[in-house]
Amino acid sequence: VMLDLSSYHDDTTRGLTNADAKLLAEINAGATVENARIVRLGGVKWIKHWNDFRSRHPDYHEYHFLHTPLELSLRHHTLQAFLANRAGRESGEVFHRQRVLSLREKLAPQVAPRIP
Repeated sequence: VMLDLSSYHDDTTRGLTNADAKLLAEINAGATVENARIVRLGGVKWIKHWNDFRSRHPDYHEYHFLHTPLELSLRHHTLQAFLANRAGRESGEVFHRQRVLSLREKLAPQVAPRIP
């Protein structure tokens, strides 16, 4: 049995500037450091960080989902938006709703099912 462990050695910030690598880390952590204190990114601030990062790297996370059917991704993000809403996580809800809208646009030629 052989296991491919190359992904454990990949540098996920490869190709990013130091500033963008820091921004990505803050997005992933949902927090930033201000005055030597960890500060949680609120919904609006997190979305601002995300949109800023995506404006420069629109395809950065796309490679993870290249082989996932669009319908499955749509269901996933719809469910995650619902769960984030129920948990009061505004930034998570906004993020997943944005992905739902984007996926609906991609599915439109295929007649996307209407999911609230």
